[in-house]
Amino acid sequence: MRDESQWVQEVLQGNKEAFAFIIDRYKQRIYAFIYRICRNKHDAQDWTQEVFIRAYRYLQSYRQDKPFSAWIYKIAVNTCNTQLQKKKAYTRETIEEIPATNTTDSPEEMVVSRERKKELQQALDQLPEHYRMVIMLRYMDELSYKE
Repeated sequence: MRDESQWVQEVLQGNKEAFAFIIDRYKQRIYAFIYRICRNKHDAQDWTQEVFIRAYRYLQSYRQDKPFSAWIYKIAVNTCNTQLQKKKAYTRETIEEIPATNTTDSPEEMVVSRERKKELQQALDQLPEHYRMVIMLRYMDELSYKE
């Protein structure tokens, strides 16, 4: 099985179909990330498409010694920033809407969890937008610190 760097090489050598592998690998994750930022299905679809257009257009600038996921998420972040500046609106997923990981919690545990989420949301609301985005990438999309 080929890794991402091999697929990137194929695209750079003119195999446009190889880019389909990259799209298939990342489209759901990029869409989910963007949707959490814009909170609009149609915008998320459009912005996701824009991310892949930009990735294809600028693929030659990707440094293969770095993780591809970090590079494409950077494009997603930049695309979101550009689109948000155009819209002059920032809506994002609230902590309350994050699904619980354990559905067998007792009612007491659920109340405590809800309170923690509320406190966390208040703390996140106090952060500048770029720090909130970093936290979303790290903890909601589970990217490494390096990525």
